[in-house]
Amino acid sequence: MNDQVDLIKFDESNLLLLKKYDVVINLAERTYESKYDEDDIARMLEKNNILFTGSGSKTLTSTIRKDTIKQILISNKIRTPGYVATDSVDELNFTFPLIVKPNKEHGSIGINNKSFVRNKEELILKVAEIKKNINVTNFFLID
Repeated sequence: MNDQVDLIKFDESNLLLLKKYDVVINLAERTYESKYDEDDIARMLEKNNILFTGSGSKTLTSTIRKDTIKQILISNKIRTPGYVATDSVDELNFTFPLIVKPNKEHGSIGINNKSFVRNKEELILKVAEIKKNINVTNFFLID
């Protein structure tokens, strides 16, 4: 029995290498330098029949996008606060206060005390902060 554990940076070119292992412990987290999201990696592992730990690609895709999970909740008649996912806050009329966060992040990435906005000025400042620090353009607003 081989108890060897290797740390491997994921790349599509490594897929054949990963097949030699009994199981891949999937600790993938997207970095801004990477072209792969967590769900992309799980999808490639699944497609290549590589056994791995953690959630599958469908679960990761559903939960990483706040607008997608909201639609799943709504379609299952689970009450949830109103929301909008948008690329631009300029043309929409909002009822304040709002909670602002990046649409495609999980956990609490991009959420801080400034995420609770009371007016358009605070909204614009929070959106600019997210664009600068997290490098996303789609926002999720909860009323």
